[in-house]
Amino acid sequence: MKIAFLRTAFDFDLKTGGSVSHIAGFVSGINQLNQKLFFISSDKLAEINSAKNPIYLIRPFKILTKISYFGVLLYNFQFIPKASKILKTQKPDVIYQRNTCFNVSGGILRKN
Repeated sequence: MKIAFLRTAFDFDLKTGGSVSHIAGFVSGINQLNQKLFFISSDKLAEINSAKNPIYLIRPFKILTKISYFGVLLYNFQFIPKASKILKTQKPDVIYQRNTCFNVSGGILRKN
């Protein structure tokens, strides 16, 4: 099985914390099951071996990071077309999105 993990949060340069622990635990479990996993992410991911679990970065435009939740909402329009191209190339069996308020890209991309 091949899994695409969408990480669309506007939290940048995180080294520790709940989301970092959650992602590391998820990766550990998937790797133990010998499944393929790749990320499409708004930022680099601490503790992730990108040689084993590739990370495709779609960084939000700087202006979006400065306008709070409206920027997160607008990021959908930047993220979806770029992620769609990656998904068409990578052909995952499953798309998993870590929740980000106002980001609906996972629901839209699953239909492509």
